[in-house]
Order: sequence, then structure tokens, then C-alpha cells
Amino acid sequence: MKSLKFLLSAASIVLGCSYSPENSDLMLSGGTGGTAYDFETDSESSSGIMEEDVPSTSLDLGADTGNAIFQCRDLDILFIIDNSGSMSDDQDKLVQEIPLFIAKLMELGLGDNSLHIGVISTDDYLGNPVECNNLGALVTKVNTGYYPDSIPVMCGPYDEGFNFMTNVDDLEESFTCAARLGSNGSGSEKPIEALIEALKPGQSETVSPFESRHDNCNENFHRRAWTTGDNNYNGAGLAVIIITDEDDTDSAGNPEEWIEMLKWLRRPLDSQISGTLNNTTFLALLPNNQCATAGFIPVKLEEFLMMVPTSYVGSICDKDYTAFFDKAVGVVSKGCGFEYEPEP
Repeated sequence: MKSLKFLLSAASIVLGCSYSPENSDLMLSGGTGGTAYDFETDSESSSGIMEEDVPSTSLDLGADTGNAIFQCRDLDILFIIDNSGSMSDDQDKLVQEIPLFIAKLMELGLGDNSLHIGVISTDDYLGNPVECNNLGALVTKVNTGYYPDSIPVMCGPYDEGFNFMTNVDDLEESFTCAARLGSNGSGSEKPIEALIEALKPGQSETVSPFESRHDNCNENFHRRAWTTGDNNYNGAGLAVIIITDEDDTDSAGNPEEWIEMLKWLRRPLDSQISGTLNNTTFLALLPNNQCATAGFIPVKLEEFLMMVPTSYVGSICDKDYTAFFDKAVGVVSKGCGFEYEPEP
């Protein structure tokens, strides 16, 4: 697989300029420094991983993140779910919270038929149909080898015929099917590389051959801004939700290069200049110092999440994820330019 550095170098050739991690000529200026970065735990002590290096900042729903440049009418939500060993219980806890989480997001003021909801794994998910069992492909099928005591189940295409869910899907049924990926996947987890692959345009959508997925497994999921004559579309907001019990040590590149590539993929369709991560929110359930073993401390993921404009982190060790997703609604609302008052 091509490295991110190769892809960014290829982008620089297309644009006629040079690229290096220190060269920001390819991108428009955007906010840096994570906001609302917090670890939630079930204990009285709420501390982040590697306390001396990573500040644990309480979530302030009244704070202006400076992330949203327009108010979202549409929202693309991508769940990146670790399917390696020991993750089945975490997947079960996750599916309990999502219908209510989505219902609360819809109360923010999004438009009708505004949601795209996709699920990907952290590896080449072999449970998918063979044409879509590669990294970053949206999950439409799970099978016996990837979830204990299950039989092959087609979760999608979903109600509107896509490989992602929309407002019309019964999420309690559809999301539960797709998110229970099982725990027999690769131990070489690549959540950020999977994210980058997921956001790449498909064969029918691509404008630059070096960034194509070479399939149409994620067609129409990622809605980027465009302008045609007097008509324009701001694009959808993007919420990325990472659920993993390990660090990302296997994705190609480093956090700075990941950011560069994501900005390139978030640019408007008609632009050859990298965009920003405005109206983009990152949420993550990660191991903290109460449940992570040595080597599983998510150092690279922490570094990445501290570099994005809006991020919020909770503990994957918690007995349930209700508190995390309650607060996540406020973070996504800020990332999408909405005012949000949490329930008392």
C-alpha cells in the first residue's frame, strides 16, 4: 500500500509545488490544537493517559472551539471500530448507545435526510463481500468468522440502497448489525489509515487517480463542498468516532502526515488546494491508564487528536458509554456550528 508521504508527494506533483511535513503551501490555514480533550472513567479519579504529557481538559460545552465555519445541514458520521481480539464486549456496549446519540444529534437542527452513517473496521474486513473486503470499505456484511455464535448476515445495502445508513434506517437494527464486527480481525490495527482510505473518492467519483479507492464501496458517503456556476454546497460536517483498545502503530505515516492527508481529502470537489478540518469532529474511546497495558498506551492517537481542531476522548474501559455519548453530542454540535444546552 502506498504510504501517505507518497500520496502527498503525488499531490504536490499535481499541484506543481513541493511537499514536506514542514511545508504548508498545500493547505489553507486551519485551527490546530485539540479542544475538549478529556478522559472519562468510572473511578473518582479522572486522569488521562500519560498525565505528565497529555493535559486532561474538562469539556466545556459553552466554549467556542472556532472549528465551525458554517452551520451544518448535513452530517457524515464514520465509526472506526477495532475488530481485533477482546473487542466484542466493547462493541456490545457501543451499540446500546447509538440510537439515542443519533436522535439527539437530529434535534440540533440538521436538515431532513441529512445523515450518512458508516462503519469501518481497523483492518481489511474479510467479513464484507469480496469486492469490498479491503481497508476502509464500509461494512455491509458480517459473518461467522468475525463474531462468535453468529451466522453470515447481510446488514446492507441499507434502506436507501447505499453501503451506509441514513435517516430512514432503523438504527437499532442496522447499526447493531454492522457494528458487531467480532474480534477475530488482525492484530495490526490501522484506524487512521482506514479513515483515510474510507474518505477517498471511489472510481466513479475520483478527480485524481492517485487518491482513488479503486472501487465504489463507499460511493456517495463523504459529501464534500462544491461550486458550480451560481450554485454551491458547503459540504457535510464530518464526525469521526474511533473505538479501539490499542494505539495506532501500524498506519502508514505519522500524525502530521495524517493531518495533511485528511485536509487534502476534505478539500472542495472543484479545488486543487488542500482544505481544512473545519466542521470536522473527532471522538474516541481509547484505553487509559486504568486499563491499558504497556505498549497499548495510545501515544500516536493522542498526538493526532491533540492536533485536530475539535476532539473529545473517553475511556474504552468504562462499564458503559452513556456519559461519553451524552457529552459527545455537545462536541459534535460545536463542530457543526450549533448551540447546545446539555440536559440538566
